[in-house]
Amino acid sequence: EKWRNGGYSNEETINEIITSRFRFNAGILTGEQSKIIRIDIDQPKILGWNPEPAIKKGALAHTTSRGPALVVRSDNPEVLAFSKKLTKRRDEIDENLLFYEEDKEKTIITIIEILGNGRQFVAPPSIHPDKKIRYEWLTSLPETPEQILTINSIEELYTLLLECCKNKELINELFEDYFTQKAREETGEECRNVDELLEK
Repeated sequence: EKWRNGGYSNEETINEIITSRFRFNAGILTGEQSKIIRIDIDQPKILGWNPEPAIKKGALAHTTSRGPALVVRSDNPEVLAFSKKLTKRRDEIDENLLFYEEDKEKTIITIIEILGNGRQFVAPPSIHPDKKIRYEWLTSLPETPEQILTINSIEELYTLLLECCKNKELINELFEDYFTQKAREETGEECRNVDELLEK
C-alpha cells in the first residue's frame, strides 16, 4: 500500500520477498542513486506521443496504465535533478483527447512528467493497483547500463522529447523555465530571446 523507504540488505531478505505468497510491485529510484530518469506520459493523445524515435536511439520503454514510458540514463547531475511536471486546467485542453473518461472529472490534468532526483516509478512486471494492468517492457533489457541511451544535457533531453511529440508547444512549456534561467545566467537579461532556444 505504501512505498518502503529502507533498502534490502541481503540475499536472504530478497529471497523472502521473491518466494512470498504475497505479490510485490517493483519500484525503481530515479536520479543520482540509479543514474536514470523516467519520462512519464499521462496524456499521450494530447502530446501526440510516439516513443519510437527514442527507442531507436537506445531508450528503454515499457507499458503503463496510460502512455508508454521511457527510461534513459545520465551522468550529468543537472539532468538527474531535472524533475518536472506539465499540467493543464481541464478547460485548456480538448476533452476528446483525454486518455480515460474519468479524466474529464479532474480539474487539473497532468500531461507529462519527468522523474529525477528523489522520485521512483513502478516497473515491469508490476501490476497497477487500480487498473489491474500489468506493466510490460516494450524493449529488450540491456546487459549493461551503458547500453541504455545516455542523455548528456537537458538540451539533449529537450531535443529527444521534441522528436517524440507532435505537440511541440507543450514540450516548449515543459522546458521554458529552464531555458529562461539559462538565458538569464548567460546574458544577464531575463528576456534575451528565449524563443531562440525553444524550437517552434
